[in-house]
Amino acid sequence: MKSIFPDGLAFTIDALVLGADRAAAEVRSEGLQPDGPPYRNRYAFIFGFEGGRISSIAEHFNPLLVPRDLAERMMAALQRCLSGG
Repeated sequence: MKSIFPDGLAFTIDALVLGADRAAAEVRSEGLQPDGPPYRNRYAFIFGFEGGRISSIAEHFNPLLVPRDLAERMMAALQRCLSGG
């Protein structure tokens, strides 16, 4: 993500729902692309807990808010990461 958003993404938690072994967070992000417009999206994170520790995380976001060129850069960065480069 650092190669796509050099200054990072800022995340703001808008709401939390807590349960005994699960939590849900409604979150929004904002970041600047080096050569493009500001990027903003909304997310739902679902956390699972076991033994007082996070055991799972699911991330859901609106893919319609991801411009095509940004999606292509994200996929290229993921492929570099997975290939060790």
